Amino acid sequence: MRDTKENLLKHNRFGNRPLAPAKPVISKIGFNTKSIYFAIMQAMEPYDKVFVIVYRVINSSFEFLSLKPNPEPGRNTDDYVITGGVEVYDKSFEEAALREVAEEIGVKSNNIISLDYTINYTDHITLEKHAEHCFGVKVDDDKIVLNFEHIDYRWLNKDDFINTIWWDYDKSILEKMIKIIEMHEGLS
Repeated sequence: MRDTKENLLKHNRFGNRPLAPAKPVISKIGFNTKSIYFAIMQAMEPYDKVFVIVYRVINSSFEFLSLKPNPEPGRNTDDYVITGGVEVYDKSFEEAALREVAEEIGVKSNNIISLDYTINYTDHITLEKHAEHCFGVKVDDDKIVLNFEHIDYRWLNKDDFINTIWWDYDKSILEKMIKIIEMHEGLS
């Protein structure tokens, strides 16, 4: 099968990650607050986020940006992640993606492509439902200025990027999104 955008996008959606079944905890006065919170969060509609693969082209080769977040409880301090965030007040998901890039790395770009993926999942810690809309943003500026969310960054080739990024899903999805970027740039 040829790697065309249409073939890569045939299965562009996948459902929530499985959660362990909810076990209501009964105390002397009834259900505890964690059980009630779980039930409420399960009933909520997902809220939208954006997921952005930031890339640049140097001498006909791709480099992808990986970001090291500020350490927080429960996160491996060796993790590198991808730009992203919550779409709250933006007019579109594209606008949210460009805003997140500007906020997190200090680079403005209007060179954005939709990767035609939406990842639906439930956060395993907060139990919140999310829908992440995926984009690629090409940057030409080497002057990365990290905000408070990140402490380091690396430009990596495709293989190193795929192996380095903390990714909770099947990495073949990440590879397909990168393939769409390569085809968009005409360098696949």
